[in-house]
Amino acid sequence: VLLHSRDPAAVWRNASMQFEDVSCDMEKQVVSVGIWPRGCNDQRVVQNFTMGACYSPVKTMVQSYKCDGAGNATRLVWLVNGNDTQREWTLNETVPCPHTDPIDAETVKADGQCHGSAIQNSTQGWVMQDQAEVSEYGLKPFQKQGAPSSLDEAAERPVYSLMNNNLIDQGSPIYGDVSAVFSSKYIHGGALLSAVDTGFVETCCLEKRSCFPWAPQHDCKAVSPFKQLGTMKHNKHLFLINEDFWGPASTLRSIFRRMEGDWGAQPLPGTNFLNYFEAAVLGQLKAPASVRFFIGAFPTLFGTDLGLRLQQWARKSGKVLVWALGPNNQPFATRPSASAPAFNFDLMT
Repeated sequence: VLLHSRDPAAVWRNASMQFEDVSCDMEKQVVSVGIWPRGCNDQRVVQNFTMGACYSPVKTMVQSYKCDGAGNATRLVWLVNGNDTQREWTLNETVPCPHTDPIDAETVKADGQCHGSAIQNSTQGWVMQDQAEVSEYGLKPFQKQGAPSSLDEAAERPVYSLMNNNLIDQGSPIYGDVSAVFSSKYIHGGALLSAVDTGFVETCCLEKRSCFPWAPQHDCKAVSPFKQLGTMKHNKHLFLINEDFWGPASTLRSIFRRMEGDWGAQPLPGTNFLNYFEAAVLGQLKAPASVRFFIGAFPTLFGTDLGLRLQQWARKSGKVLVWALGPNNQPFATRPSASAPAFNFDLMT
């Protein structure tokens, strides 16, 4: 748990590496990128890019290269909404450059030599989570940002959960194939509620950088960090904050809409998977006593080795396991990574 505590940037967790060489031809205005799939001593694949033009290596990403003439090349990266694409882009095909600021600008040596670099390190997420807990919940800062120095210091931070206002059968399909439903008596007196997801606010509003490409329309001005929290007993004001933030995708609208007709007659848009109240449970939750029951995603887990392990875990814990259909959009269980997220976020748009 605390492997990253001394220096988060120095510890790799779910890291993805890439190996490549870059060279710039300023006369032809071409950047040549050599890709080494298995490291610098294996086969090399060459791709050429026109400086300043935009290309799409995958459906949800756009990138562009520029050179400074002094031996450096900069790769600009944007995330885009795949559903906005009217056709499938192929590698080396130019695409329109986004009008927003890039989410990343990486400068590398354009010396034609193979270099290895990390393109993803999940440990960086600890810093963002720490910032959200301090700025939006008013919790005491660690001695070093994103790095608790002891278990006692880490125990001062919350257990994240959400209020399932929309009564989604799987609980929250965004965060994985298994959900745990907490017993209200364990969280009623110790949970702080936020009208919107604090990680979303931290990333899209407070850090003032490009938001997620699948993000629904929202109004950052509707949220005042720390000043608008609620509790399990006092939370009605959160509905109006949520309404102002999400607009047509608010939880208040989806709750009333689902009351019309027979249950299930009103479909739940994917945008409503994110409009929940976030619940930060302060204090330690003892497992399995604090859990009422578990929910498993039937389409991805039932009949698999992972599903069997889930059944054994529930039986060992003495808890009921409920199977749910959920979005029913994944053919098999997926584990989140930089290249293969566990949830299809195209459903959000």
